[in-house]
Amino acid sequence: MNPTSPSHCSGENRPIRILLAEDDPEIRQLGVRILLRMGHSVDTAFDGEKAWEALNRVNYRLLVTDNAMPRLSGLDLMAKIRAAALLIPVIMISGSVPEESFRLRPWLRPDFVLQKPFEVPALMQTVEAALLLGARPRPVGIQPT
Repeated sequence: MNPTSPSHCSGENRPIRILLAEDDPEIRQLGVRILLRMGHSVDTAFDGEKAWEALNRVNYRLLVTDNAMPRLSGLDLMAKIRAAALLIPVIMISGSVPEESFRLRPWLRPDFVLQKPFEVPALMQTVEAALLLGARPRPVGIQPT
C-alpha cells in the first residue's frame, strides 16, 4: 500500500472504505477484486435496501452502485441519499443508464456513470476521480419533489 497514492489523498494510512451495491454475483466479485487491488476496503450489498442500511451504519467514502437491483433500484437509492443529504460521491454502473430519469429529476444523477460492460481501467480511473471529488454539497435549488 502506497500512502502517497491518490487512494490516500486524505493523508490517512488506512484503506478507503467503499460500498459496492450490485446484485449480479460475478460483477460484484469482479468489482471487489478491482477495488481491493487498488488498496481499498470494500463492503458489498446485493440489493439497494441492504446498501441503504449499510450507508446508515457506516461512514463510506464512496458508493459504487448498479441501477437495476431488487428491493430498491439505484435510482431509488439515489433519491434516499439526496433526501438524507448524505455527502458521498456515487458511481452508477448500469447496463441501461436511465438518462430520461436524470433529465426529469436531475438531483438523481450520480457523480459518475459507467455503462456495462465496462473496462477495468475505466472503473479504476472513475473510482480515483470520485475519491478526489470527495463529498461536496449539491447545487442549491435542486431538491427532490
